Amino acid sequence: MFLRFEPDKKNETLYCYDSSEPGKWHLADKELAKLISEVAVKNPHICVILDCCHSGGGVKDPSLEVVERRAADDDRPRPLESYIFSAKELESLRSGSKKWELPQGRNILMAACEPHDTAKELTIGDEKQKRGIFTYSLLKALERPGKLTYRELWQETKNTVSIELKKISSSQCPQLEVTPPDHGNLLFLDGAIAERPSYFTVRHDNKLGWVIDGGGVHGVQPPAGEETTVLALFDFNCNVNDFKDPNKSIGQAKVTKVLPQLSQLEIISNSKNLSTGSIYKAITIAVPLPAQGVYIEGDATGVKLASQAIQSATMGNRPSAYIRKVENRDQAQLYLQCRNQEYSIQVKGDNRPLVAPIQGFTLDNAKLAIERLEHIARWLTIRELPSPPASRIQPNDIEMELLFEGENTSPIEKEIRREYKKPQNGTPQPPKCTIKLTNNSHKTLYCTILCFTDRFAIVAPFFEAGYVRLEPGQWAWAADGDYIKWSIDPELMQLGIRETKDVLKLIVSKSEFDARLSLQDALDQPRCLYRGLFKQSPLNRLMNRAQTRSPQVSSSETYDDWYTQQVILTSVLPT
Repeated sequence: MFLRFEPDKKNETLYCYDSSEPGKWHLADKELAKLISEVAVKNPHICVILDCCHSGGGVKDPSLEVVERRAADDDRPRPLESYIFSAKELESLRSGSKKWELPQGRNILMAACEPHDTAKELTIGDEKQKRGIFTYSLLKALERPGKLTYRELWQETKNTVSIELKKISSSQCPQLEVTPPDHGNLLFLDGAIAERPSYFTVRHDNKLGWVIDGGGVHGVQPPAGEETTVLALFDFNCNVNDFKDPNKSIGQAKVTKVLPQLSQLEIISNSKNLSTGSIYKAITIAVPLPAQGVYIEGDATGVKLASQAIQSATMGNRPSAYIRKVENRDQAQLYLQCRNQEYSIQVKGDNRPLVAPIQGFTLDNAKLAIERLEHIARWLTIRELPSPPASRIQPNDIEMELLFEGENTSPIEKEIRREYKKPQNGTPQPPKCTIKLTNNSHKTLYCTILCFTDRFAIVAPFFEAGYVRLEPGQWAWAADGDYIKWSIDPELMQLGIRETKDVLKLIVSKSEFDARLSLQDALDQPRCLYRGLFKQSPLNRLMNRAQTRSPQVSSSETYDDWYTQQVILTSVLPT
């Protein structure tokens, strides 16, 4: 009945205190999702924290320093009537669709480890008690003064887990899954969205030294000759406004090597202020040339103010780290036109008015125009991310299929054009498809899909953890197989735009990485990290993970290469 969700033919469950007794059952992930959906009817703030393993096996010797709590597999066939779903409800859930439509609720999940990993316990703390290292680290992070977002809490918890387990040559990687994706910026147990500018997290690794959690797949630029990316460092619990004040910085670092999912650093100032047992925040203040070229043209007053703004766009009145003014129009990727008391932006090769003009030639408006240009430049940099020249991941290792409604096969072309369906009566419906990833290789691979929208947003709503891990021969559905709609923004329709292009970029790596670091909002839109690619009630299985007992990737492959490919999907309104 649930085989589509469970290719290994096993339920994923929470092991309750009495669920192994005769006639009683573990709580299946599908049942947990239904319970959450019932709680979520009035849209409360829901956070689920699980300090437990995902895989079964024997019981570890409790005398060992590190304990991995496990339970034997339950091989009993489970009758359908034992689920909290009624038979009638199950039939209605699957009727008229290629997939199940299980109920869901918006939630945030903080899990102790990856699906293939185990949640460790060890003797720790002043009381020398045996504690779950995830719970211990989480509580330690919450002792800090001030409020943390879920993403900040996860980052600090993850760092403490790593530090404590490395002392005994062990490891564990806590996971954060957020539905919808922008709720990672909610304050812990608060529900309010925190305004957090983009930043990297800096930590010390025993083998690699100082590193940030951004790498090649996030658009971090490798050193180019003597030039490299330079970062300003701040305390982890710093104020948001501190990023604008160079006096609040506790040091600087430069990138020495860019890996797929992280980058190595050299501390170039105030290294004595940093502790290897702490984590820090970092913002980019310089990148190696070439940055995206901008050609500024038009009225002299507007040009002068914009030129001034581009030279003082970064902390400490430094020139912009993402764009540079060019004197030759042919060298530019972006154009800033200053005419009729308006700043307007265009991208090379695209004359559509995708960004609203800024009215009035003032320094503040010029700075706003430069901020928008930097936003677009970051979008272009990540969109154009190539595969490394010597990548050992082959183009066919991961197959990405786009299965459009009413079509039996996936298009093979890299530029796909689909028109809205024009019904006899009613509103034209946008094209929609499901996306399936299949690992055709003989190695474990980590995959994600980024979507680059026409409003210069970067979104990744397809996998709750930000990526999916695929074993050899394994497959996974983006959004759990839900249909993805490719619609034209109503605001663009009002501007007379009848087609839009979304770029889907598949990123594949041999190492775990968090694609959510690359996300950014749409321009001229209220705060929202995605524009509703899914219908209002997407399938949300809280613990939808692939069960696997294969060993982790060996240390020699931990920092390897990556591979990218992309598909351009054009949605067209009917004439």
